[in-house]
Amino acid sequence: MSLTNDVPPVSTGETPVGFEHWIASEKERITAITAHYHDVNGQPGQSVVDFSVTSTDGKQTDHRIPLGEGKVEETARLWLSELEQLSGLTIPLTVG
Repeated sequence: MSLTNDVPPVSTGETPVGFEHWIASEKERITAITAHYHDVNGQPGQSVVDFSVTSTDGKQTDHRIPLGEGKVEETARLWLSELEQLSGLTIPLTVG
């Protein structure tokens, strides 16, 4: 997936490791990242983080990263801290 697409894609099957690799490869072109952690409706115990990533040309891509069963908000916060170090950006997180 590339930040150069004209239409922002929504990816629903990325893994956390795959997203980390993507961030590392695109970080020079990323100006902002936001994150929203929430449970998956109708799937008790399942959670995801939805990311919105803005590139240097103003284009935005959305990424849904499933965290799997039993993952909690604290796990998401710890992972986001690692992504902040990787990207060099502060990543605001909303929950709900």
